[in-house]
Amino acid sequence: VVRCENYGDVSTEPVNDTLNSNMAGGVIGWIMNGNAVIKECVNSGNITAKLNSAGGIVGGMDVGNIENCINEGEVIAGCQQAGGITGAIADGLVTGCINKGNVKSCSIGGKGVTGGIVGWQGDNNKKGGKVEKCYNTGKISSGNYNDATQEATGGIIGLLSDEGIVEYCYSSCEFENEEAVGEIVGQWNTSSTASVNNCYYTNDTIKGIGSKGTDNTKITAQDDESGITEKVDTISSFDNFKKWLTNKFPSLTF
Repeated sequence: VVRCENYGDVSTEPVNDTLNSNMAGGVIGWIMNGNAVIKECVNSGNITAKLNSAGGIVGGMDVGNIENCINEGEVIAGCQQAGGITGAIADGLVTGCINKGNVKSCSIGGKGVTGGIVGWQGDNNKKGGKVEKCYNTGKISSGNYNDATQEATGGIIGLLSDEGIVEYCYSSCEFENEEAVGEIVGQWNTSSTASVNNCYYTNDTIKGIGSKGTDNTKITAQDDESGITEKVDTISSFDNFKKWLTNKFPSLTF
């Protein structure tokens, strides 16, 4: 799917109040098995999945590639993961993508899993795939529905698990919540072999990783150990972000 644009709002309704209702995406609702490629697509509509996962470009993805896509619309998942680009990725690649829209979710058990790029990376015991060279400026929040308790809220990835890889990403965003919040990863599953490398962010009060394991305890010394370096410089556009990557980060000379 190449160079498609959506400007309309997309919403899915519950089916008999179960979790089997469709996912919602600005371009594709759900990528199942296979090696689908979504490339250079743009979503400007608001995306809402009232009882499942939501993504600005793809609602959820088992295996596939999302390349050089942009989301500008608001993304809301009423009961599962929400991501500015995709709600969940089990395996595959998300590369060169931008999210500018606000992203909100409330997951199973009343806990939100929300990411500026991907809500849940590594779901369904798959390898987790790779998220690279992505940029987020949208506001991220979890647990705003049904008095939910926040779980994982990240500027790039909400919940990172399995063998997921996150690298060369940049986040400059606001958060509505205060627990298990990370400018790059909201929560990192300690039982996984996931990795985070060469990621940067602007916030000088919130760390790169919100928590490890299953609790909401903030950690303060994880940044250097996980390849995250705090940056207070502002990268004003994705074009500047690409220059920053090309110029052998973290040198910011525009």
